[in-house]
Amino acid sequence: MSNSQQHKWNARYRLRQGPPPEAEAFLRDKLGLLRPGRVLDFACGDGRHALLLAGLGHEVWGVDFASQGLSRMQHYARQQGLQLHSIQADLSQPAEVATLGQYHNLLVFRYKPEPEIMALLPDLLLPGGRLFFATYNLLHAQRTGFPARFCLQQGELLQLWPNMKLLKYETFEEESSDGYVFEKI
Repeated sequence: MSNSQQHKWNARYRLRQGPPPEAEAFLRDKLGLLRPGRVLDFACGDGRHALLLAGLGHEVWGVDFASQGLSRMQHYARQQGLQLHSIQADLSQPAEVATLGQYHNLLVFRYKPEPEIMALLPDLLLPGGRLFFATYNLLHAQRTGFPARFCLQQGELLQLWPNMKLLKYETFEEESSDGYVFEKI
């Protein structure tokens, strides 16, 4: 990511008031699909999903390039008596993504990595690990003018990972987003 992008996101988190927003319904509704064990919240921002899962007893790592987001996540974790691990990394760089280790669960919400990073996501999972992926679809781009390159095309993830089995797929028309749960085979 460019320094200007990092600066923009750090400023956004610095100015944000109050705790992070509530975790997305897609994740809350799929908690029963989580594997016991380690969770990586990829591009976690200020940790709304990481905080939820740490509160449920999971061992959670949040990774983001915005230090201010990670600081907010740690602040709210301390307030709630939770332990979270944070990693600052440039998630647009394959070499940095490759150093993140392997987990039982991987969360990717409201972020669509570049193709070379998308290809690496299964490598972050242990065998049998689960990937929870939800972000905007092309309907969001049509409705709002949001850049289409950051939106999922219909069924895009179904063809991407031959070593991943689809467990759940949902489209949320009101939110203009798609949600997937995959398992590494």
